[in-house]
Amino acid sequence: MGRLKELKDRTNLILADADKTAFPNCAVNWGDLSCTDVESVHSLNSKEVEYRVYVGEADPGSKAFADYISDELTTAGFDEVDVRLAW
Repeated sequence: MGRLKELKDRTNLILADADKTAFPNCAVNWGDLSCTDVESVHSLNSKEVEYRVYVGEADPGSKAFADYISDELTTAGFDEVDVRLAW
C-alpha cells in the first residue's frame, strides 16, 4: 500500500502545481481536480507492475493533460503509469 499512497500523493502534488494556462484546450475543473484512486496491475506474463492513476474533474479526451501528468510522474520516479481522466 505504501507505493500506491506515494503515487496518489505525488499525483495530487503535480495537479496542485500544474500551470493552468498551459492547457487552454483541455477542459479541467481546477477547483475540484484530484487523484481519486490508484491501482497496481499485475500480469501473469510479465514480472512488471503497471500503475494506473484516476484523476477526477478533467475531460477524458484531454490527452495533453494526461500526458503531462504521466511525464511528471516519470520524472518523479514512477514509470509505466497509465493516467485516466474522468468527470
